[in-house]
Amino acid sequence: MEEKTDLRIRKPYKALCDAFVTILEKKRFDDLTVNELCDEATIRRAAFYKHFADKYDFFSFFIRQKQDQFISQAKEKTPPTEFMLTRSTLAKGPYSILRSTNH
Repeated sequence: MEEKTDLRIRKPYKALCDAFVTILEKKRFDDLTVNELCDEATIRRAAFYKHFADKYDFFSFFIRQKQDQFISQAKEKTPPTEFMLTRSTLAKGPYSILRSTNH
């Protein structure tokens, strides 16, 4: 049986993931700060640090979430939707999400 996560946890996680993607469209991962991520997600830094040690820990969580979504949708044989990055991002290479688009 699949473990259900409390809505009070899922909403901030989703906000952080959405904010993460938004910020990475503008700047490199190395230049991203936890402060910026929390501001964009409207999450308090204390709440962030309650769940994640640092931005690298959050990045691992983000990748696991996307991987779980992919596997789940593959099992259901449904067409990929929001878990996918845009085709243009994928065409740039597997690490393009971590690189800045504004060199």
